[in-house]
Amino acid sequence: MEEEKDFESFVKLKDGLSLMSLMGKGSEFTLAEEEENLWADSDVDKQVDTLYEFEDFEKHINLDCIQCDPSDVNVAGSPFEIISAKMKDVTPDGKVKKKILRSGSNRIPDGAVVYLHYNKYLEMQEVPFDSSYLQRKDPVRFQVGRGSAYAGFEIAVCSMCVGEKAQFLIHPDLAYGKLGAPPRIPPEATILAVIEVFKAVDCGQIREEESISVNDRKDFGRAYKLAKSAHERANDFFSTRNVPGAVEYYRRAENLLLNCSVKSDEEEEKMKYLLLKIYVNLTVCFNTEKFKHPEKVCIAAKKAIELDPQNAFKNAKLFYHRGLANQGLCNFKLASKDFNRALKLEPNNEAINKAIRTLDEKQKAYHEYEKEMGKKFLAFKDDKEMDDKENFNEIGEECRSEVTKILQNFANDTAASFQLGTGFTFVERSWIKHETERLGLVYQDSIVDGKRQISIKKA
Repeated sequence: MEEEKDFESFVKLKDGLSLMSLMGKGSEFTLAEEEENLWADSDVDKQVDTLYEFEDFEKHINLDCIQCDPSDVNVAGSPFEIISAKMKDVTPDGKVKKKILRSGSNRIPDGAVVYLHYNKYLEMQEVPFDSSYLQRKDPVRFQVGRGSAYAGFEIAVCSMCVGEKAQFLIHPDLAYGKLGAPPRIPPEATILAVIEVFKAVDCGQIREEESISVNDRKDFGRAYKLAKSAHERANDFFSTRNVPGAVEYYRRAENLLLNCSVKSDEEEEKMKYLLLKIYVNLTVCFNTEKFKHPEKVCIAAKKAIELDPQNAFKNAKLFYHRGLANQGLCNFKLASKDFNRALKLEPNNEAINKAIRTLDEKQKAYHEYEKEMGKKFLAFKDDKEMDDKENFNEIGEECRSEVTKILQNFANDTAASFQLGTGFTFVERSWIKHETERLGLVYQDSIVDGKRQISIKKA
């Protein structure tokens, strides 16, 4: 998944609309189809017609664009001139101006991935010509410093804080320029942008990681800062369903922490806390539908428990996901233990309760399938018995001699049965069955926790 794809979400009107034309039951207008990026020129030939009700647009109508504020009736100037008078300069030349509608906290770092919504308006058009709110419910994703937006928009975003909502006037020189983007945007158009920032992920530290020395990497303070940034980047990738990208950055964060020097108990606790989060998140990644690696889930869970058993055993998510992995590996008893441990920690968790309810069904279905396959397998072995005997020579003489000795010792012993083990090939199992029967013993094989187990009994 390309990391910029999620930002290509907006609604663009081919022609402007007046408020009066929207007051009817339904108003029809033309939207431009999605483009290669947010601000590329539209392809008029690919525009599509879409019908929206007035209610869809009502809360995004900006009457300031047509000077409908009663307090401004006696104020001279155009709508945007009146708005501009209430703003402060963002750039020294005043080509980007700003008015804060709602304050936020924590400035957006350089190179951050920002989640935001926006409406963009033209003067004398109260309906936005470009709106992320109308296109989608979730905020769009925008990375600062990538050049994917026109300069004025990026300057505006960089001036904001997380949680802030603000209004900007952007001069044509920093927007669509002298030519505009016909037919939607006329030449020399000033843009009114209303932007709302929901979240910012600091990615600036990630670029720094590639340039620091080995000695700097060993410094805990430096390594921890870089690891935290990589962890946030991984979370961001996961939120956009880019699981391979998330795994890569979780691994980077893990390596940074494991290779730095810890000099105090406080540093060790910080390291363990972040590493535990990384390992738990990796279990989630390796359990996703299109990226299933149950063995890797178990490895990540093992690392978490070995790192910090006290806190790992308090983490329901860890045992829930290890339970899913064990279920996928047909280790049903282990899966049941994991699910029940998770349930004790979070008894009202519906996902855990559902997993426990369905575990028995899946186990029964699996064993029914194995029984059916076992019947076919045994029938096939009987049909091919002579061929199998010819293939017994494929088994090494030393191996055959050792197994025969084990079987003979058992035949002469007082024990009623014993387990020969797992991991034998089809030909090896056929030979063991043949040798068992030759010695007057009973051969049995069955599936236990997903593995074929050979049992030998006295007749």
